[in-house]
Amino acid sequence: MPTPLGAVLALHVRRSLNELRIAEDEISFLKDAGRGSVAVGSLSVGRARLLPDAITALLTRFPNLSVTTEEGTFEHLAARLRAGAIDFILGALRPLEQTVGFTRKIIAHDTMSAVVRSGHPLLRRKRISAQGLRSVGWVLPPLGAPTRELVEASFAQRHLGRPQVKVETADLAVTFGIVMQSDMVTAVSEHQFHLDLVAAGLQVLPIELSKTRRPIGILQREGGIPSQAARRLIEILLNGGEADRAGNESATYKSANKRSR
Repeated sequence: MPTPLGAVLALHVRRSLNELRIAEDEISFLKDAGRGSVAVGSLSVGRARLLPDAITALLTRFPNLSVTTEEGTFEHLAARLRAGAIDFILGALRPLEQTVGFTRKIIAHDTMSAVVRSGHPLLRRKRISAQGLRSVGWVLPPLGAPTRELVEASFAQRHLGRPQVKVETADLAVTFGIVMQSDMVTAVSEHQFHLDLVAAGLQVLPIELSKTRRPIGILQREGGIPSQAARRLIEILLNGGEADRAGNESATYKSANKRSR
């Protein structure tokens, strides 16, 4: 096992090797009719629409490029980005204090929706009250997950306490499976999972989950120079965001008391 100093050295060695990979891709792109590769860290928000649409547009324009996506937790992908193993992360943006050392570009905004199975008793009501949401069981990710925090903030804003979470899971297939076979409710991004909702026969409840608006965007390593191929994909994402882009911005958060990362 490496010592703490050895771990720091290993990070820089990995980053150097990945910078050489980017340099090779850059040369290939310029010399050989747009050849090269892009590695994208993909968080759950963005996988269903934004990233597939952007990749399709990229390969239509540059058919000699190749794209690799890597899925995982934010912490895992952030470590990969710092090491230069991936070019950027696409997904729901974390708070500024969690993205020290990264630049942020907002491409869209998203709002959570309460989702149930077709034929759910709540769908038969002419009006769904906030208390109605409190009386049902919920399927949500574990404490600390962004979706869970947003739903709990929405409940707190209505002075409802906390939702009755009967099942904690971050697995979308498990979530949809339980909701399809029960009267439980979940909260998902309609923007994110629109195809899954239609395919699964799920419906969005006609009630607003306030306080659940969040930015979707791109994280890059501060000071890093993306390859030509990565820049082309980022440009497509920035120009193709569908939601409210009035808040588009590029921001870098620098902490005066930088934490170990």
